[in-house]
Amino acid sequence: MSFIVCKFGGSSVADSAMFQQVARILKKDPSRRYIVLSAPGKRDSRDKKITDLLYRCHAVRHNPTDFEAEYSRVRERFLEIARAFSLESHMEQWLAESQPLLLSDADSAASRGEYLCARLFAEFASLPFVDAKELICFDEGGQLDEEASYSAIRKALSNLPFAVIPGFYGAMPDGRLRTLKRGGSDVTGALVARAMGADLYENWTDVDGVLTADPKLFPDAVPVTRISYAQMGLLSRLGASVLHPDSIKPLFDACIPTRVRNTRRPLAPGTLITTESGVSAPCVSGTTGLSMLRAYAPAEACLNKLMGKVPLEGIFSAYDRTDLIVRTSELSVMQHALSGINCTPPRGVAVIAAVWNGRPRLADTLCRLLSGLISGIQHTQSGCLLLLTGEETYLEVLTRLRNEIRGMPSPSDAAFPHAFPYETPENVPSMPTPMKIIG
Repeated sequence: MSFIVCKFGGSSVADSAMFQQVARILKKDPSRRYIVLSAPGKRDSRDKKITDLLYRCHAVRHNPTDFEAEYSRVRERFLEIARAFSLESHMEQWLAESQPLLLSDADSAASRGEYLCARLFAEFASLPFVDAKELICFDEGGQLDEEASYSAIRKALSNLPFAVIPGFYGAMPDGRLRTLKRGGSDVTGALVARAMGADLYENWTDVDGVLTADPKLFPDAVPVTRISYAQMGLLSRLGASVLHPDSIKPLFDACIPTRVRNTRRPLAPGTLITTESGVSAPCVSGTTGLSMLRAYAPAEACLNKLMGKVPLEGIFSAYDRTDLIVRTSELSVMQHALSGINCTPPRGVAVIAAVWNGRPRLADTLCRLLSGLISGIQHTQSGCLLLLTGEETYLEVLTRLRNEIRGMPSPSDAAFPHAFPYETPENVPSMPTPMKIIG
């Protein structure tokens, strides 16, 4: 019998009304069997996410007055939801059991948002609750152990036709709680879907699907009906927050399609992400907060010094010089690793992606269109373009790029039967492929 694994994000469980909306979605389709929940998110633009409040609780744990002030906000948020379902006494008990963990370590504190949300929803919906610490495994070094997680998930869920599971965290071999990266509930859902052999993974959020651009910058952005995992992976790594980039590979490897849907508009079709079909309309995305060093050495020499020391966001190379891009927070680590190589002072940069199914000579067009604004360009294996620009020209380049590619008719799927294979670790170097420097 076919079944679906669903993950509901923070906006989908922000209050009691959203709890009821999620319950209606589940009731509509009984094949939605395993439900992964995030911690309650913002109810409005002035609100705070529960996870942020929990991190704050831990940060002020040594100041009783400040701790009580922050903890009371967490407590009242959960009690407000629980009161709507006459479950206040249950929540009081769960809060009391969780409070000591807020004082122990940051991971344990942050995990309580998902834990309390899932406990409450499971009780409200009369569904079994399974603690993520029994499912998601980390190794001694604190890294996610996927194979151990798959085994644990199958062992715990095989005899349960339905279950509610908290996202975002798991356990170390010694039982200590450990969190994934922020947004890691997507990863929990993907691991459950792969372990249990789901026919579909649904990611429920607060938008109608994967959008053609950031709606905060471009209010006329619209959802695409389909996109490939390779293309989605690139968008996710460059700022598209609708799906965590670490959730993509487990789903791709198992050939499980993902559908991104809007909890507030459940009849909207959303976006289907698969291993084969390309994007149905051009998309752009980008990220700032990056720094670039120009090293006067071949790319191979730079990579040898950086391997295993700092995660690179991109490499643009030409002959005897290499532009190396990292998160600004990692800049000092990279500078130390490159000691002995002549480098220019760092500067702030941005990387922009154009995701599209055609126009193989679009790179030439963009070089002319954006002359003087971009300093690097690459046509990727997945049929996308990556552009390097300065932070000060980021928005101008993003806007011009979008205007150039939007409105183009999309090639039919038949024209791209296996258009863009996912760039797996087996066929991609452990460091990014060098890109062309312009100028």
